[in-house]
Amino acid sequence: LVPIVAKKGTFGGRLRYAIIVYHPERSPSLQRPIAKFIRDFEPSKIYTFGEIPTSIFEEAGFSLDNVEAKTVSEYLDNWSSYSTVIYVENNYALALLASPYAALREAPLIVAGSPLDTSGRMEGKNVVRIGTVGCPSGAISCEGPLSANEVSRDYVTRSDTNRVILVNSNDLDQSTKVSLAAPILAAERREVIVNTTSTDHLAID
Repeated sequence: LVPIVAKKGTFGGRLRYAIIVYHPERSPSLQRPIAKFIRDFEPSKIYTFGEIPTSIFEEAGFSLDNVEAKTVSEYLDNWSSYSTVIYVENNYALALLASPYAALREAPLIVAGSPLDTSGRMEGKNVVRIGTVGCPSGAISCEGPLSANEVSRDYVTRSDTNRVILVNSNDLDQSTKVSLAAPILAAERREVIVNTTSTDHLAID
């Protein structure tokens, strides 16, 4: 969803939507801060992906009439037109890196093996491949495949950034899942993500 929320919009001139990641395993403790955020943020419309308890919106005093459920297949509807697709291997660490990269190139992100991964969705498009993915049939051209290091270098070149976000993608199996927020921050602040499990700054460097 990062390429959607990072499209040019009203919030700070760049972010189009605020985004909240809901962890059902932490319910109901997570519902209260989410409800508070909704009250403080005062959105006029909320879009949901996946199963989100209506009790969150009730606690926030937000009308369910203004909550609209979206499916993964509707993801590409957020672009009136697009000529480039970022196509990434089904690998969490690579997808974290590819997400702000897609936002930077203002292109939708499709993960291999996901419901969006059909040749028709990439027909006539320039497909930028990241990781071990082939060139989809019907694509007008294909770039890559790019490695994680090549994506990072291209991100730095295109964004002219000198800032880095260090991420440990292994936390996906933990209750916090803080790494999920990294692409949102990276896309908004134009910072490159570097995935590492090391705590040695010399090894990271």
